[in-house]
Amino acid sequence: AYSMRRNLRYDGENEFRLSVSMRLHNTTPVDIENGVRLQVGIAQEDTTSSLDAEDTLSMEILEALRKADEAATSENVASLSATTTYKHELKAGDHITWDVCLETFPLHGVLSLHPSIVYRDIEVEQASSDWQDEEKKDSDSSKADSTDKGKAASGESGGNNDNSNKNGDDEVANVVFYGESLRLSPLIGVQPCPFVFFRDGSGDIETFRFLWSRMPHQIHPLRLVKYSQSETSADDENYPVHNDARRIAAISSVRFGGESIPRGQVTRLWAFMSLQGQRVFCVLAHSAEAGSAKSSSGMEPTLHIRSDDVRLMQCLVGTKWARAATVSALVPHLQPAPIKETSRGSV
Repeated sequence: AYSMRRNLRYDGENEFRLSVSMRLHNTTPVDIENGVRLQVGIAQEDTTSSLDAEDTLSMEILEALRKADEAATSENVASLSATTTYKHELKAGDHITWDVCLETFPLHGVLSLHPSIVYRDIEVEQASSDWQDEEKKDSDSSKADSTDKGKAASGESGGNNDNSNKNGDDEVANVVFYGESLRLSPLIGVQPCPFVFFRDGSGDIETFRFLWSRMPHQIHPLRLVKYSQSETSADDENYPVHNDARRIAAISSVRFGGESIPRGQVTRLWAFMSLQGQRVFCVLAHSAEAGSAKSSSGMEPTLHIRSDDVRLMQCLVGTKWARAATVSALVPHLQPAPIKETSRGSV
């Protein structure tokens, strides 16, 4: 399991950190005598070479970001790992829990967790060939004397036992079990922007306007459509649901009464900052577009995103799955429209 936890920094400010928790239950009637080793790997998806970035919209976004900052988009994607060893005996029916809190690291792509468990020094049962050799001799010399065969078999067995005694103790090996990987929402790596929420949880609109107008990187607005659960399964990748990401989006939402724009209205604002200080802001607008499917209010929703860091923008919207996860966290029950319906307007 994973979660975003608040930590108090040295300057008194709250900071979010990704925390991973692993729990191992010994449900067998046998004690694990030599303990276990728990491991977790944190991999970042390389957006530039991901199979999930081969659709037209992803390629357009990555090409635009590459032109804006080619050096940032071509940086190597780093992977992280953590491990701990429990050297004590794990009794039958007992369990152990390991919590690890990760330090800050630059975001390049969607994060995925890869847990594994290593059972230490498990005794290896050696497969003996004595009985197989004996059966083979029985088939080849079916007319031989049973007493001679018994002597030959006992002689071979005695030779193998002598060799095993010379080798010393029984062999042991570490047995590894790999858990199912877990892909995290891109919003797991961000927190409310302290420049906007410097007074309280409501946020300051004027600060948001000032920073929004000075964001150097932006993408074409993402047109959103209503998600229909009846059309696809509940675990459809077009609508990934992450409760922690929705919680972060909720506390990063600026209290805003709405504002009119040409042919529409801005309804919601979000201000995020990565754990390393890069900012990304989002604006939800409803506008009237000719020839498009309208929502119940007669307007179609569009999501506008700006950032001061190409890598952070690449992480949030660089792949089809990342865009779907970001949208589902910001505005539940909506998802990005197919590429053929995507609009090209701007706020």
